[in-house]
Amino acid sequence: YYHVAKNLVDNGTFTSSSEPDYLPYTGHAVSQYKGNYVTVYQAGNAILWWPFLTASKLVERAVCNQSINNLGISSCPSIYNDYYMSFNGHSVYDGIAILIASIFYSIITIFFIVSILLDLGFSTKVSYASTAIVYFSSYIIAYIFQSPSYSHVYELFAVSGLLFCVIRFSKLFRKKFMFLGGIFSGLLVLIRPVNIVILIPILFFNLRHRSLKSNFLFILGGIPFALIYLLYNFQSYACFACSG
Repeated sequence: YYHVAKNLVDNGTFTSSSEPDYLPYTGHAVSQYKGNYVTVYQAGNAILWWPFLTASKLVERAVCNQSINNLGISSCPSIYNDYYMSFNGHSVYDGIAILIASIFYSIITIFFIVSILLDLGFSTKVSYASTAIVYFSSYIIAYIFQSPSYSHVYELFAVSGLLFCVIRFSKLFRKKFMFLGGIFSGLLVLIRPVNIVILIPILFFNLRHRSLKSNFLFILGGIPFALIYLLYNFQSYACFACSG
């Protein structure tokens, strides 16, 4: 995931024609294919990380320039070689940025889950307590803080956002929630394509119980992510339908 995000921030593309300096740390995750360094992991995480890694790049550049001026060094190292729980081979700034992103999206996820339970009729106390119990009794805490570069935190964010929008639409019948639900659906599949299985019952339900306009807005929200998916595949494998 980091390879895709780093290229998106630095080059504006999903792949790299030059060997990245973090390649020795990627194991099997990044390989050369038809002249480009590509990865089998999809671009969903990269989309969510983009603002955070962009901020990290700006901060790192500012600190580097100050170090060059004050210390008289010619360049700043781009590799952070000390141990990091999620992965190695990135700058400390990128590591902190991804950790902040993980915490940020987790906070929004908690809001979604609590709101879903409240919309379903549970009391405020039960909604907060059950959400806290699930978080502290599962591996999600470890993924938030120890492995923030994995997809689990962001999949939970996307699926909880999707359910929040679907349930909120059922309660308020505001069509904006169908459009937002489509956005979360597209993001969920872009993070991990196999998640399309989760959408099948929702799509059948929408087709059966929702208006044509509502279904159109739902599909419209997901179209940009479908286009990103096709573009990513084409840049990586020179084939729109191919996926790693």
